[in-house]
Amino acid sequence: MSLRQLQMVSITLFLGYPALAFAVGARGPHWISLVIILCTLAYLWGYEIIDYRRWRKRTDAKIQARVEDLELQRAKWISDQITKMGGRTLDNYYNISPLERANWSFLKMGLQKSWRHAYNAYVLGMQPSPTPAMRRGSLVHLLTLEPHKFSSEYVVAPDINRRTKPGREEWDRFVQQAGKRQIIKQDDYDEAVAIAANVCHHTFFAQLSLDPTLQRETTVVWDMLGVPCRGRMDMITESAVIDLKTCADASPEQFRRSIYRYGYHGQMAFTETEQASMTHTSSL
Repeated sequence: MSLRQLQMVSITLFLGYPALAFAVGARGPHWISLVIILCTLAYLWGYEIIDYRRWRKRTDAKIQARVEDLELQRAKWISDQITKMGGRTLDNYYNISPLERANWSFLKMGLQKSWRHAYNAYVLGMQPSPTPAMRRGSLVHLLTLEPHKFSSEYVVAPDINRRTKPGREEWDRFVQQAGKRQIIKQDDYDEAVAIAANVCHHTFFAQLSLDPTLQRETTVVWDMLGVPCRGRMDMITESAVIDLKTCADASPEQFRRSIYRYGYHGQMAFTETEQASMTHTSSL
């Protein structure tokens, strides 16, 4: 018995019985009052059951309609994503589905969060927006390894006062001219250039650049335990694989924490499987 039903029974007993007893008379047959009370309870009980069934039926119908609507929306969204991914080519690393060839980003998210997160992010394309640290790392990466691509992918924002009407109009013209290129601040550009210059002037990097087997920004595919894999190598030689990373604190203690937090050790272990299967490796 629900709380609502208990409340109705209590109200009927404490209010209905005295009223009926007074109407019949104190000296009248009390069984008449009892019969009336029982009939009233039976009526209220039946009404409550009928009302509950009607409410449950209406609620179930609304829930079913909502579920069907969400399924239709999800099916349409997936269809749109598949259409956008049409015409894929194997030479485009970012258009290869991780279900065709697994990459470390897909595996790391599956291990650290869940495989549903990994599927939504790297198969359905529902990735979160990049953080400022990620954007800075991509900029440093480009200026260090592929500086010739900077002008086609980035543009430095001029110093414009957008609080005035002429400034806002000038900014709108600049954004229109930038097109699909990513707009960055002058301070961010200067910082990235300084980091890239320090890397290029480093003795290890200078010696590595002289290696005749060095390849930069190379997509490599291989098989690990029968599973097709792929990786994007920053720099690769016959004897080493180098991956460029940026960090907020380069001290040994803090960078050790960054290695654990972002799974760099797992990435290198994943890359070592490619080195072990070098005979089965092909560059794209």
